[in-house]
Amino acid sequence: MNAMIDTLKAAKSFEGAGFAKAQAESLATTIAEATSASREDMVTKDYLKGEMAVLKNDIVRWMLGSQVMLIVVLVALANFTKLLAAHS
Repeated sequence: MNAMIDTLKAAKSFEGAGFAKAQAESLATTIAEATSASREDMVTKDYLKGEMAVLKNDIVRWMLGSQVMLIVVLVALANFTKLLAAHS
């Protein structure tokens, strides 16, 4: 459901509150445009939860991947030091 705002009435109200005419008109127009957005353009909690779940999965995969890579590097380093110690 889109809300309809009388921008002329709103601008006059803003002018009465001390805004300059150009500021009052701009503010009224901006509010009217913002409130006339369709529901499809709005972000919902369910959408954000879905996006957060995707990001969480990405972070977990990255963390696990980096841990596996760290273990591989440490094992390779340990084998390299054993190799160096054997040749000394």
